[in-house]
This record gives sequence, structure tokens and C-alpha cells, in this order.
Amino acid sequence: MPKGRKYPPDEERFWAKVQKTLSCWLWMGKPRNEWGYGQMRVNGKKEYPHRFSYILHNGSIPDGLVVCHSCDNPACVNPNHMFLGTHEDNMRDMRAKGRQNDWGRNGPGKPVRRYGPRARAKVNAG
Repeated sequence: MPKGRKYPPDEERFWAKVQKTLSCWLWMGKPRNEWGYGQMRVNGKKEYPHRFSYILHNGSIPDGLVVCHSCDNPACVNPNHMFLGTHEDNMRDMRAKGRQNDWGRNGPGKPVRRYGPRARAKVNAG
């Protein structure tokens, strides 16, 4: 960063990258992580925009809690679509809505391979 360069305040940079729709407020900034959550810098540290929005509208996030989306849209920063819960609450919500997957430890886009090629051929052959 060049000496003396001033960046706009965090809140101003946040709103410049939000597109409000009739329901979700979409984070249009880059980058996004592999799960679709935006990223931004707040006070020089990486932060998720949905968390920043929650804090902006509701105050701090207590230790041990996460910001969950009721709309299930990771790009959404609408505070009316967020609630606090534990990680376990968030996973329970995901399962209740049928959003779990077979990613396992491989992450999105890399499905767990349950059978090797020979085992799969055996299963398919009956």
C-alpha cells in the first residue's frame, strides 16, 4: 500500500458491494471462497461480509456462536435472513433442509468416491 493512501471506511466499502433485491441483499464483491461466501477486509483482517452485516445491524457475535442463513444463500448479507446459533445448530439446520452432501473431507466439487473402478464394475455387474 502506498504511503499516505487512504481507504474508504469499512462500512462504506461494504455497502458499495451490496446489491439489494426484494429478498436477499447480495454480496457482489470478490473474492468468494469455494462455498460461495464473500470475503472482505475489516480493520486489516479477513472477514465474511455476512458476519460484518450482522455485527453492523445487531452488534457483536458472542463467542462460540456463528451467523447462520435462513435463506441458505451464502452471498446474502440481509440481516433479516440471519440468526445466531452454534456450529451444531447450523449443521442441524442444513440437514433439516436437505442441504447435506457427500463431499466428506474433500470439499465441494470433489465428491467422495465410495468405490474404486473394479469394485464399482462388480456392483454394476450385479
